[in-house]
Amino acid sequence: LTEEEKELYKIIFYRRTATTSMNNEAKTIKANVKKLEEVDTTNVPMLFFISNGDGTGYSKEEWRSFGVGYLANKQNSEYRFLDCSHYIHNIAYQQIYEESIKFINQLK
Repeated sequence: LTEEEKELYKIIFYRRTATTSMNNEAKTIKANVKKLEEVDTTNVPMLFFISNGDGTGYSKEEWRSFGVGYLANKQNSEYRFLDCSHYIHNIAYQQIYEESIKFINQLK
């Protein structure tokens, strides 16, 4: 990226970070997971990519426990821990792509 593109990316990123909606989501994540666990009976293959929690307000262990806990009783589910902040799609996109292809292919 050019320097100008990098600056634009930063502006867009920070404009969409720590919004009221994002803060409210972070505050209610535990309660929402509990609600979901009570009603979710789906049994579809799932592959979660779980960040280190940077920027979420939770410790790494606590943040990761949300996804791992949700998948604990799901068949055909896997997770991958990524050592990057919450916006994994901007950081580890190649790894996400490669791992997703492997996961999908092993379902066949």
